[in-house]
Amino acid sequence: MITTILATIIALGVLVTVHEFGHYWVAKRCGVRVLRFSVGFGRALYTWKDQAGTEFCIAAIPLGGYVKMLDGRERTISEDERDEAFDQKSVGQRFAIVAAGPAINLIFIIITTTVVIIVEVNQINNGISYQLLSLNLYHDIIRYIWYQICYKPLC
Repeated sequence: MITTILATIIALGVLVTVHEFGHYWVAKRCGVRVLRFSVGFGRALYTWKDQAGTEFCIAAIPLGGYVKMLDGRERTISEDERDEAFDQKSVGQRFAIVAAGPAINLIFIIITTTVVIIVEVNQINNGISYQLLSLNLYHDIIRYIWYQICYKPLC
């Protein structure tokens, strides 16, 4: 029971971090100043700042996160900061920043699933029992794919 809870918290933490990193990475590439990158909600457990002034934060409840960017709609910004504000970027750049989180999650899932399938196929190939893991449905799918690849005629 406790293992399941911890695994869920870790998995959510990883997914949230990857998602928020997508927003962060594209925002930085588009020249938007990122004020804060937070994984989790609630009280901050650990914070630090990088050389660009972005505050990174790990919070108590890992069920979400956010990337706070400089935005002229939230506060008055000077002329010097105008070119670094999210709301001053083109529609295409803003769309890319907003879409980057879900897009990188999709890429992450494809890569992760591919790695898991490769590892499982190698374990099956080497005769290692894959019943050691409790992901029976997932293993049944892998076994079916392996059967289709190796034992079915092509035509």
